Amino acid sequence: MTRAAVSIPSNIAEGYDRGTNPEFIRFLNIAKGSAAELRTQLYIAKEIGEINQKTMAELVEETKGIGAMLNKLEQARRLQAGETDTLPSPESLNLDTALSLTGPAPSPETGNRNPEPELLPEPGTRNPEPE
Repeated sequence: MTRAAVSIPSNIAEGYDRGTNPEFIRFLNIAKGSAAELRTQLYIAKEIGEINQKTMAELVEETKGIGAMLNKLEQARRLQAGETDTLPSPESLNLDTALSLTGPAPSPETGNRNPEPELLPEPGTRNPEPE
């Protein structure tokens, strides 16, 4: 299930990075297939007792929503495919501005939207034994 879930955004990124509408559309279809694969695995996980009905239903709805969004994005790309075969560069999309508008709220102390990330413990030290 993890592989199918990770495959969805990975294929979107790979398709976009190819730089052409036909390639992007191709990878959007692969991502939709991964969403369907994940949905199937959720049904199986429920049947074999790995997850409960409520969790399965919530996650299945989420995968359906992701599939619908991918379908709409594919349709939009197909409409624009005749205009140009190349995709805009990530720099021209001004993603930093878009992300700052939806990112975390500013820190009350500093006003900074991007606080320093928490450092993860070194491997093997997550749950040290008491001395």
